[in-house]
Amino acid sequence: MKVRIALLTLLLSGFWFISCQFRSSDQIIFINNSLKACDDYPAQQCLQIKLNEAAEWTDYSGSIEAFEFEEGYYYKLKVSKETTEHTSLPSYKLVAILEQSKTPLTLDEGFWLVVSILDYTGFARNPVFRISNNTFIGNTSCNKFSGTIKFDADNFKARALTTTKMTCPTLAVEDLFLDTLQRVDHYKISGDSLWLMDRQHKKLMSCIYFHE
Repeated sequence: MKVRIALLTLLLSGFWFISCQFRSSDQIIFINNSLKACDDYPAQQCLQIKLNEAAEWTDYSGSIEAFEFEEGYYYKLKVSKETTEHTSLPSYKLVAILEQSKTPLTLDEGFWLVVSILDYTGFARNPVFRISNNTFIGNTSCNKFSGTIKFDADNFKARALTTTKMTCPTLAVEDLFLDTLQRVDHYKISGDSLWLMDRQHKKLMSCIYFHE
């Protein structure tokens, strides 16, 4: 009888383990450095999360078990994910804090990945750039480019841009990027997002800070 009970316990434990393994999976999520009022519930404060660095921040009204958010820090977390039967909102449990950074971003720090130009977001390869000592370098999605840049306060003006002359399947994104860049006069940084804007402060490009 004891053998049967022990065997049953072992089988139930195995079933529970397999069930948990099936429902849960590890993944990487990014946490913004501040909370904001939730779009659906303005009285509630939401974490801002995204599943990859090139994505836009989205509200997350749930909680992350074993994780304590501290205002002012950006996080890269490894979490386990599980969707319950009672809600479509995923629940997370902290596995590890992979990165934690409090460095406020400036225009001439790291790389900026372009995620939208005007209304276009369908990049096969995103333009990317960095600024250092008034030097402006990057990739248009096809060719490398370089030039100079003048910026102060919220003013931004790229000058004397030159590109390599590689043969690419299409230059549509490169042309759109370079043409739009000439219209940029202002910029704004919010969190790890950069907006490049025209003279009337209308947004022309959206960029995301890209860790080196």
